[in-house]
Amino acid sequence: IKECANLLEQSGQRLLRTISQVLDLSKLESRQMDVRMERLEVNTVCQRICDSMVHLAHEASLELIWKPNPDPIFVQADEYLIENIVLNLLNNAIKFTPKGVVTVAVRSRSVDGRAIAVVEVHDTGIGMSSKYLDKLFEPFSQESTGQARKYEGTGLGLSISREYARLMDGDIEVSSRAGKGSTFRLLLKLAV
Repeated sequence: IKECANLLEQSGQRLLRTISQVLDLSKLESRQMDVRMERLEVNTVCQRICDSMVHLAHEASLELIWKPNPDPIFVQADEYLIENIVLNLLNNAIKFTPKGVVTVAVRSRSVDGRAIAVVEVHDTGIGMSSKYLDKLFEPFSQESTGQARKYEGTGLGLSISREYARLMDGDIEVSSRAGKGSTFRLLLKLAV
């Protein structure tokens, strides 16, 4: 009975996430997403997210490493959108890493002569083939498909995350190698 209850709860949570993602995608496509830009300190937001995800990493027998920037980094962004992006990237990193380490790091770097904040989520997981990277941010896109696929999900999280980043005048970069892990970078404008 306990196994059935756990299975029902997990299925319900998956269904709720899927409905939420479809609603967010609908808001994005109809340009109805409410964006509240404010001055935020990135280390503080990411620390809170990492603290909330430690148990999930430990349940998966993974080490979650948090590397804040030594100095505060302030951005002009929407806190809800940042939280959703980083949570999605961190969830994916944990899901696609059967053993090893997931690292979240905050730093700044220069892009085209302007300083930006970078939230980097790196894992030692299964990685992706280079031919799939071009399709990665398309809605409903997954590298493995069909009944035989090993990992569950709708393929909406990354496309929504990129749209969220772009609503804040940011973006998401990715580098990955099959069998060697992946690194996702959320790029955000520094606050003036």
